[in-house]
Order: sequence, then structure tokens, then C-alpha cells
Amino acid sequence: MYPGRLYVNDFPAFTASLDRLVRIAGSRPVTHVMGCHIEMSRRPGRDYPIWGTYQPDEPPLQMTVAQLGKVREAAIAITERPGVHVFDNFVIFHGPCRRSMPKYLAKAAWARLRSRLV
Repeated sequence: MYPGRLYVNDFPAFTASLDRLVRIAGSRPVTHVMGCHIEMSRRPGRDYPIWGTYQPDEPPLQMTVAQLGKVREAAIAITERPGVHVFDNFVIFHGPCRRSMPKYLAKAAWARLRSRLV
């Protein structure tokens, strides 16, 4: 788990994992939840382009237990609604997201082109 772009193909397994993580964090002295990468900027709801390698304004990697709870609450709220769901500190890609992916891929292509022109 990390504060960033979360790709979920098996939503029941994802929510079950979140439930376990929240239970563990609630029963032990957990100060941070660590993941692997972020892909989000410090601006709420703003992620970097897919495949981006320059992400100068990322927030800290460690998540608080409260943030973990917010991911779980968000996942429960969108269980029956596949698609891309943007929240302040993370984005959940629920399922294949065929309608939304062209926008994200176009954003990534534009960012690559712009970086080459600069």
C-alpha cells in the first residue's frame, strides 16, 4: 500500500487486504505504512503522468494509519463502480478502466513530448 496510483483487478482481494492491514494497524503500535512508489504530487487529487520519471513534488512515501483507513473507506465506497476514482492522496484504478485509460495515456504522451521539446 502506498499513497499513489493503485491498480486493482481483483477488487474483493484488494478490499480484503485493506481490511487485514487496518486490523493489524489497529492492534499493534504502527506509526507508518510503507509502500514502493507514489506517482502523486503534493497537490490534492493530482497525479503525475503514467510512465513519468520526473516527479519532483511527491509527498513522503510513508502513509499514516489514518491514510490507510481512508484508502479502505474509499475502496468500500466504490466497490460497485469500476473506473478511475481520484482522491486527494491516491487514485484507484478499479478494473480495466477502458474508457478512462486513453485520457491517462494521452496525458503521458504529452508529458513525454513536452520533456523532449524543453
